[in-house]
Amino acid sequence: MIDELIDEIFCLADHVEPDANAVREWFFETPLFPYGNTARELVQANRGDAVIVFLKRILRDAERDAASSASRVFVQHAAMASAIGAR
Repeated sequence: MIDELIDEIFCLADHVEPDANAVREWFFETPLFPYGNTARELVQANRGDAVIVFLKRILRDAERDAASSASRVFVQHAAMASAIGAR
């Protein structure tokens, strides 16, 4: 069960950061806000669920930001095309 949890954490973390060495360093050495513990420490304390939620929130926010950026670019291009067509 712990191995499956760690696998899920690393799979999600790989979507956030493709550098496997950086993911390993994050897992073992970086305290997560607001917990104050590393992902490894949280898993050991049976709080792996908090790590999963943390990573899913990052991915959701990144997806939302990307969609928002794409939307802004689309609106900007539409405005430029409209301005060019009005000439």
